[in-house]
Amino acid sequence: MSLSNRILFGKFLLFIVLLATSLVFSYLNDFVNLGANRMGSYFYFYVASFSGIGLCILVSKAIPENMIFSFVGRNSLAILALHLPAYLVIRGVEKVMVRVVGLTIPGMSLWSMMFYSIIQLLMTVPIIYVINRYLLSRAMLIPHPRG
Repeated sequence: MSLSNRILFGKFLLFIVLLATSLVFSYLNDFVNLGANRMGSYFYFYVASFSGIGLCILVSKAIPENMIFSFVGRNSLAILALHLPAYLVIRGVEKVMVRVVGLTIPGMSLWSMMFYSIIQLLMTVPIIYVINRYLLSRAMLIPHPRG
């Protein structure tokens, strides 16, 4: 077995171990609600958390570089700041469509949440462009007075 095959097999084995550990300890733990500071068993919570974090890191290293992921990564702070206003705009448009058109909105499902996320991201892209192009570039050009 060549070295590259061993490394690939080791990563696959680590993936399986981390996935199994995360799933088993998540299943063994009680209901978790961080907003209410309810974590069930601390041991189970931390084992599941750190194995899940390791799993995310392993998967993120395996994904090739992507233009969309790079944009989201570079602008994650702006997306964090703008996603709630974008969501409120979407919900407002949705309420108007329900009242005016009589459109019925299905309950929250995985597909509707993905739809909201994509629309929010598309709504924030022009704002992020303006922030990066006109606000941040100008702020970096202005010399700060030394005093």
